[in-house]
Amino acid sequence: MIRPLAATALLLLAATSCGSDPNSREPVESSAGTASPDTVAVTTADTEAQATTTVEAPGLRLVGLGDSYPGALNCGGECTSYVELLGAAATSALGQDVTVTNLASNDSLTARELLRRVQEEDAYIDALRAADIVTIQVGNNDWQGPCSSNGHELCLDNGRASVGRQLADIIEVIHQLRGDQPTAIRVVTYPNASIGDPGISGPWAFDDTPEEMAVFQEWFAAALAAFDDTICEVAVENGAICVDVRDAFNGPSHDQDAGALLAADHGHPSASGHQLIADTIAAMGFAPVG
Repeated sequence: MIRPLAATALLLLAATSCGSDPNSREPVESSAGTASPDTVAVTTADTEAQATTTVEAPGLRLVGLGDSYPGALNCGGECTSYVELLGAAATSALGQDVTVTNLASNDSLTARELLRRVQEEDAYIDALRAADIVTIQVGNNDWQGPCSSNGHELCLDNGRASVGRQLADIIEVIHQLRGDQPTAIRVVTYPNASIGDPGISGPWAFDDTPEEMAVFQEWFAAALAAFDDTICEVAVENGAICVDVRDAFNGPSHDQDAGALLAADHGHPSASGHQLIADTIAAMGFAPVG
């Protein structure tokens, strides 16, 4: 594309690549882009000489927030978080260099704690202020984390309501930090990892019999649907887009074993699971960015 800049300006694109460490709480920053700094060639009007000036292109920034799902816990050494994978997809789709900072952490992060971090910690505040694209996946540790015992039904209901409030506040902080700048906020739900998990009955105080497990699976599926629906409702009400991954992992009826997309713990995404999440987010586009 040719643009006037005191004379003739020529925009060139080059390619870069990235890598990351999915198991660290420290911010992971990488360049996922295929675009390079703009090179502008300027011809002077009063001489035969030509001067070439390099102007650094600002590019775009993607920030990942959340728990051990985007933190790629138990995924293995060759695994890349869907946050980094999404950066590469965004670069391809938007035609601009995308730098990725994955702030997801593998420390049993709750929505309440994430809210505190985005309000108080400079690493989060600075990253979000510059973020054109933000992914959020958090709440499972608030919701079912403390509930795998007797009284879990009331616990899950209380956890769902609490996560909804914290998530709304997290999104509001992002809006405040970004001001009127276009920002693509994507909130990701959780798939049902309990289907096909041979060790699921014990923590939830259900007997490991076919009859009891059928009751458990029906109950848990309904509870998870209510939780994921709350996440989506809060996202939409607060100007974000919900990325519901249940169809991708559990099929259109949400009753299929997602084991092929899960790590050995049958609870977190495998490498293929992370790729599928990235693809699912990217398929929804990056509006209003680009």
